[in-house]
Parts: sequence; C-alpha cells; structure tokens
Amino acid sequence: MNAIYLDNNATTPLDSRVAERMMAAWQASYANSASQHQAGRRARQTVEAARESIARILGGNVDSLAPDRLIFTSGGTEANNLALRGLRSFANGSSHATDPSSETTAGQLIVSSLEHPSIAQTADWLASQGETVRRVRALTSGLIDLRHLAELLETPTRLVSIMAANN
Repeated sequence: MNAIYLDNNATTPLDSRVAERMMAAWQASYANSASQHQAGRRARQTVEAARESIARILGGNVDSLAPDRLIFTSGGTEANNLALRGLRSFANGSSHATDPSSETTAGQLIVSSLEHPSIAQTADWLASQGETVRRVRALTSGLIDLRHLAELLETPTRLVSIMAANN
C-alpha cells in the first residue's frame, strides 16, 4: 500500500536535486559560519553567496547592509518574532513615528484571531508595550470576516498578519 503524505505544511520531502546541492555545500563548508578559523570563514562565504543568490532572485539589493537585507532565521517562530518586534524598533527609530503607541503616527497592527502562537503571543507582548493591536474576527466557517477587516483598515495600519494555513 502506498502512503499518502498529508503533512507538507510542517515538513515536506526534499527534492533530490536540492539534497545533492545541500550535501555538496555541507561537505565543502562544514564548519560553523560564525567561527573565525579558516573553515569557519569558508562556511561564512558559502552562506553569504547563498544569501546573495536568494536576494538576486527576490530582486533585493545584494550590496545593502540596510534593513532590507535578506535575513536567515532558524524557523517560522523566530522569523515571526523578528518581523513583529522589528516593526516596533523601526517605529521607535523612524522620524515618522514620534509616538510608537499612537495609531495616527505609527499605525496599528492587525492580526487574525486564528494566528499561530508565535504571532498571537508576540502581538500580545507588543500590546503590553503600548502598541495598538487589533484582532480581526473569524467567521464560523474559519474564514476571516472581511467586513470586520475592512472596518479595522479604516485606521492607519502598519501591518496585517493573516495566516494562510497552519499545521
């Protein structure tokens, strides 16, 4: 009997071509890329080459050291935290956001009531720090209440986070 794998949202089988390229990179650049020795520097060069390659594909500025530079994270939870907490840091450092708790200068954050804990809990933390966080309702069908979202969007908004799928 052939198994049907239905958990691709959590982990998906690796394409054999990708596995081959990864294995070659691991064998050539096996060291910790943060290490200062020669093998570590070689690993760091491999990571930076990958970063530049991905940035080019995405249309990014590969020479930039600015905030738009491509950042690698350990996974979704770290990426979500970095994105949401980064909004607060950006607002605090931006000349357009003199009062980070003010909707009119910094803008609110809208998250769905169905968000992954890495978004929901970080949004709760941001609210505890004075950020304006609004939750858009979900219908009993599990879909977002678009009328409610439209109402919320009448207020200046920095970010809307609505999960497309969850494992």
